[in-house]
Amino acid sequence: MKPDAPALDDFHSPSLTPAVRGGGTDLRAWATWSSDLFWETDAEHRLVRIVGVGGESQAHVGWLGLLVWELPGTQLDAAGHTALQTAFERREPLRALELPRHLPDGTQQWLVMSGAAVYNEAGHWVCYRGVLRDCTSLKKARQAHEQQQQLTRTLVQRVPGLVFQLRRSVSGWYTMPFASNALQELFEVDPDDAKVDAGLLFAKLLPVDFLQCREAMERSATQLTPLVLNYRVRLSDGQVNWHAINALPYRDSDGGTVWHGFTTDITDRVLSDEQLQRAHEQLRARTNLMEVQLGSLSQGVMMIADDGRVTYYNQRLLELLDVPDSVLARQPTLVQLVDWQYAQGHFGPGVDRTQLTTWGDYSDEKRLTFPPQYVRTSHQGRTLEVKTQVLDDGGWVRTFADVSDYFQARQALERSELHFRALFDAIPDRVWLKNTEGVYILCNPSGAEGYHRTPEEVLGCTEAELSPPEMLASYEGTDRRALQSQEPVMYEQSLPLAPGEGMGMFDVVKRAVFDRNGQAIGVLGIARNVTERKRAEEQIERLAFFDPLTGLCNRRLFHDRLAQAQAASTRHGQWAAVCFIDLDNFKDLNDTQGHDQGDLLLKQVGERLQAAVRVQDTVARIGGDEFVLLLEELGPQEDQAALYANTVGQKLLETLTEPYPLGRGPHHNTPSIGITLFREHHERVEDILKRADLAMYQSKSAGRNTVRFFDPHMQEVVQRRSELERDLREALANDELSLYSQAVVNVLGQTTGHEALLRWRHPQRGMVSPAEFIPVAEQTGLILAIGDWVMRAACRHLALWARAPAKAEWTLAVNLSARQLRQPDFVETVQAVLAETGANPHLLKLELTESLLLHDVEDTIRKMDQLADLGIRFSLDDFGTGYSSLSYLKRLPLSVLKIDQSFVRDLLTDPNDAAIARTILQLAESLDLKVVAEGVETEGQMQLLQVMGCEAFQGYLFGRPAPM
Repeated sequence: MKPDAPALDDFHSPSLTPAVRGGGTDLRAWATWSSDLFWETDAEHRLVRIVGVGGESQAHVGWLGLLVWELPGTQLDAAGHTALQTAFERREPLRALELPRHLPDGTQQWLVMSGAAVYNEAGHWVCYRGVLRDCTSLKKARQAHEQQQQLTRTLVQRVPGLVFQLRRSVSGWYTMPFASNALQELFEVDPDDAKVDAGLLFAKLLPVDFLQCREAMERSATQLTPLVLNYRVRLSDGQVNWHAINALPYRDSDGGTVWHGFTTDITDRVLSDEQLQRAHEQLRARTNLMEVQLGSLSQGVMMIADDGRVTYYNQRLLELLDVPDSVLARQPTLVQLVDWQYAQGHFGPGVDRTQLTTWGDYSDEKRLTFPPQYVRTSHQGRTLEVKTQVLDDGGWVRTFADVSDYFQARQALERSELHFRALFDAIPDRVWLKNTEGVYILCNPSGAEGYHRTPEEVLGCTEAELSPPEMLASYEGTDRRALQSQEPVMYEQSLPLAPGEGMGMFDVVKRAVFDRNGQAIGVLGIARNVTERKRAEEQIERLAFFDPLTGLCNRRLFHDRLAQAQAASTRHGQWAAVCFIDLDNFKDLNDTQGHDQGDLLLKQVGERLQAAVRVQDTVARIGGDEFVLLLEELGPQEDQAALYANTVGQKLLETLTEPYPLGRGPHHNTPSIGITLFREHHERVEDILKRADLAMYQSKSAGRNTVRFFDPHMQEVVQRRSELERDLREALANDELSLYSQAVVNVLGQTTGHEALLRWRHPQRGMVSPAEFIPVAEQTGLILAIGDWVMRAACRHLALWARAPAKAEWTLAVNLSARQLRQPDFVETVQAVLAETGANPHLLKLELTESLLLHDVEDTIRKMDQLADLGIRFSLDDFGTGYSSLSYLKRLPLSVLKIDQSFVRDLLTDPNDAAIARTILQLAESLDLKVVAEGVETEGQMQLLQVMGCEAFQGYLFGRPAPM
């Protein structure tokens, strides 16, 4: 409910002060002439009276009873609301407090409220009285003024130039109270500095322009006339710019002069004016030149205005069109000119007005719509090319060119093109042209034949679309070489022939094609089929260098190969050998069965020799029944090279003594073989062959069907090795091999296992060292049988130890050879031995040397993993003496590393050996491997190894190898 509004007479209550009591009367008086609203609140700050013009304000009756901050449409923010409420509660005066309101009609109103607290005679607060003024118009005017000022500031700063106020004092000191932002750009002077000293700007002027500027400013200041001047400014980088100043002066109250104006950079305009002047001069010169040139042109030129009239023509036009000058001098329209020409029969009997319309020379509507270009024949027999160009002013320029010679040349070129195409298509070689992107733009039928397509199907394609993937890189690579080279790229290549004919050999030439500027525009290729020629050359080569009967190298080629082998042996320090082979009693076969049977035998001997040797070895027939064999890369050791050569010789004996199937049944034949070694390039090829020949005759003297070396010492070495091989085979058969073992102990000296060692007791020679017979076993392949025997014997001993409690936990290590581990069925063989003997696989250790890790590591790891899955453990023997890749070492399923005895022997005296042993132990610890030190012979060695962290030992200190 709104409280009843008190009447004005209520202010005469005795409880009010006289001033307050008179307030009602005064309020009525004010309301009669004031345009403001006068308001009054009760003790709760609610409006109880609002008086407007002429008395009570009926328009604001709805406000009575409301708090001031609750007026309808009031838009006080939180801070304004709080400030108003706080002022009322504290009895503080209100001074011009803005009350923004949003009126129902959508407009914005601003009221300004002022007021003060009213007290009675006793000093008690009674109410608030105040004035409420509508300042909407004033507010909007201020906002418009602020916007105008902001717009002015923005425009001043964005004006393309400098807006300034320049002042000169009575004493002649220049300052610049105001300058827009362009000051820094135009003069490289800070506006704050210019406010103090505007002379900084004058220092930028060129000296000549500074004097003119000073005189102009003096006149302007004296006469108060506008200052209008152009001058130049030199910036810090040396650049000189033109400026234009325009300013109005007025006299300051203290007698000084103030200019208001602006300065702009007119450098581009000045330069443009200069350029324009030069352009005008050039235009006049060019116009004169053009008139001279048009008069001397070989083309007829006609200019047509936008109304269709001919306004210009040259002498050549009159000649080409056969039109008198008097006709064109009247400036006829083009339609009138065409009518005149038509009447004179200039267009010939075959041309009617319809044709003229299509040319654009004439139309029924008399409107000119020219085609840009066409060709016609004049009545004089000339071929004229007519071109029309529309001008910007709506007119046209039409030119007439006599292209009779061109058309005749083009016809000749077309005929030539037909001839070229016929020749091009008839060329048997493959010819093609590609652009720089590898796209075929020309190809003859022979070239397309290689792709099993027609030329039309090849054009527009790339090699990726035509060629098989395996040949793409070769094609594109040679194209790139040709584009990058100034010379032709020539090579031989095998290319597809016609469908069903397979592949052929071609001589290919590719070269880059260049334009007039020297830029490569494509690759021209020519491929000639040389298949038949190559076959003929190969046939000639076979006749020159190969034996026609056996297909083997002949004497001439063998001499060349032998000389090359000498040079290679010199470079690499490798031994090589020549084997001279002669067939025993070959003459008897020729005499008894005929030469055809002898030739058949020679062919079969050649085939057997070729199959029995390595790919890099050379087999030759040098005459009759004599063959030679060149063996290279036999190693740096002479003895080893001799042993290998002897092995090959023995293999050849076995191969060549097999029966030969001839026409009358099996034929038996034996060879006599002589061998000689050579290294380096210090003797003639003939001498090497002669030594091998002499060795062959020694073989025949020894009873034939044997192998003999030219060097007696080599013969002795080979003989001894052959006897050792024979005895080793008998040893296997006669059970002469035996197993010894050597103990492996821990730090307490307790035996934890043994290493199995192979021994051979020869019936005549006694104990034969493993270092002597193991290499022979490796080379002959006997190591496989020996290794199988050792594995079985070791597993039987493991099974026996398992029955004795003191030995049940002992491990037994068996050494493996490379040839054993490379057997495809090695894993299955070990499994079978374990199953047969009943040995515990967890107590079996297989020892490998580092040399096993040099070849086919992946296969070795795979087999070791399979055996490790069975429980078998592996140790790496003689660690540190060979080559081990740590990347492979960490992948191997190893459990033990064995320090080679060569590092243990001088452990106490050689710091290097001690460092190596310590490093091996640290490496093993990082890989979680145990270490066994081999060759421990003294207490001092064992103690030092213990200090280094070694926990297992093997050597004479704990016992020598003994029979198992």
